[in-house]
This record gives sequence, C-alpha cells and structure tokens, in this order.
Amino acid sequence: MGLLSLLLFRQIIPDLGHFTPYSLAMWAAYTLFLGMLVALSLIDIRWKIIPDQFSIYAIPFGIALAFALPQLRGHHIDVVPTGTDAIIGAVAGVTSLLTIMGVYWLVRREEGMGMGDVKLLGMLGAFLGWQALLPIVLIGSVTGTMIGVFLMLAQGRGFRSQVPFGPFLSLGGIVYLFFWRDIQSTLFLA
Repeated sequence: MGLLSLLLFRQIIPDLGHFTPYSLAMWAAYTLFLGMLVALSLIDIRWKIIPDQFSIYAIPFGIALAFALPQLRGHHIDVVPTGTDAIIGAVAGVTSLLTIMGVYWLVRREEGMGMGDVKLLGMLGAFLGWQALLPIVLIGSVTGTMIGVFLMLAQGRGFRSQVPFGPFLSLGGIVYLFFWRDIQSTLFLA
C-alpha cells in the first residue's frame, strides 16, 4: 500500500509546481480508494466476501469526489470522472454485472458470482467513471482466467472451483488508474 501511495503521489504531484491543496486532496482521496481496493482484495481472497463498507458504501464518496474536485480533471491523472460520468459509472457497473449474473442464472440455474463483485464494479465506476468499466472488466477477466485456471489445475479441483473475482476487478481498477493513458496511446498509435 505504501508503494502504491508513493506511485500515486509521483503521478499526481511530479514536481513542486504541482503541489497544491487540490492535488494533495486528490492524492489523499485516491490513496483511500487504493487502500479500499487492497483491503477488499485481501478479504475476498481469504473469506470470499467483499464488505459493503469497501464497495456500495464507497459509491457516494466516489461520486461526491467527482463533483467536489473538478479542478483536478486532466491534472496528471486523466481518469478523474465528471460528476455525471461517476453517476453513470456507478449505475452501469452495478447493472452490467447484475445482467450477466441474471443471464448466467437463467442458463445454469446457479449463481456465477457474488453480489460483492457487482457492488465493487459500481464503486469502481463511481471513482473512475463509466469509461473505465470495459477496460477494468477486460483486465480483470483476462488475469482472473489465467490465474484461476492455473490455481484450479495446480490444486487438482477441476474447473468447478470458486475463485474470488474481486481482486481481479481491483487489479483492473489499479491498472486503469495508473496506466490507462499509456495503454490507450500505445493502442491507438500502433
């Protein structure tokens, strides 16, 4: 967490000229966001639950942050959403995974993922905006599949094992927060 906090500080405040109350507030808020992602990932790995305090209760905080700190948009971190994008992100994050869960249940007649993952994607949408949802789900799904298949084969339990998805969604959010600008410019310039 200390390393993530330091990296975030260097990204938001690369030199003394960028050291302002607004950039410091942004660093503090997004450090808290990263702390929630790290904590909920560790809890999900250990107990396979995502506490509401780190997901659904954090959604209003992410939306309020988007409205409270509009001066920070484009300030060395291009992922600070507008207030509208944060609201749409929260709603779209929740409804998209609820829809996937519903379709899975209709096809398989069993639960495919927990409600904690649904609330977590809503929280990620609130803090990073609706534009972040597809990259986060893509990054989370690809890394989750690779690591999940490896763990299932290594443990010899087969493909019916449960692998917590929260840490992979969190990883997607962290990658988006730190590297999306670089990834986007590389993909569209290549």
